Order: sequence, then C-alpha cells, then structure tokens
Amino acid sequence: MKTDVHDLLQAFITQPNDLLPTEIVHTFERAGESLMPGQLLSVYPPLCSVESAAGISLRAVPTFDRLSFLSDFASQIEVFGEGSRPKVVIRGGGAG
Repeated sequence: MKTDVHDLLQAFITQPNDLLPTEIVHTFERAGESLMPGQLLSVYPPLCSVESAAGISLRAVPTFDRLSFLSDFASQIEVFGEGSRPKVVIRGGGAG
C-alpha cells in the first residue's frame, strides 16, 4: 500500500509513538538534559543495530556533526542486508 504525505502526517498526529521513538526524548529530558537550537539528539549505538538492545547513550550534538555521522553510517551499511554484521568505522563527533 502506497502512503502519501497526508497519510504520513495523519499517522504522526494520531500515533506518534508508533512512528517515532519519543520515549528516548523523554528519557533524555528526565535526565535533566535539553536540546539547544542547532543541536540534535545523538543515540548511540544506532537503534537499527543489535547492540542498541544492550543500552544506548544519549547526548546533544551539533546538527552538522550528527547529520555527517548519519550520512557516513548510512553509506557504510547501505550494501548490507538485514541480519548482516558489517564492521562500521565511527568517524567524527556526532556518534554518541
């Protein structure tokens, strides 16, 4: 089934926790932390990794650093299928 932008926005409004890991943001805030303008939340290890089940670290990082990390991470894993165990090299400061 094809989802259009209207359907996606409606899902975000009616079921945000099903689409976004909002509990992670609440955990970050309960720890007394906050995001400032120009920052994004770094979740490490990435939630798509098996290792994240053992626990994650959360921290605020500059937007450019976080987007650079995610771009580099995506380019490293894009050729691997589900269940693969690629060796990922962490570069830069937006990892976690």
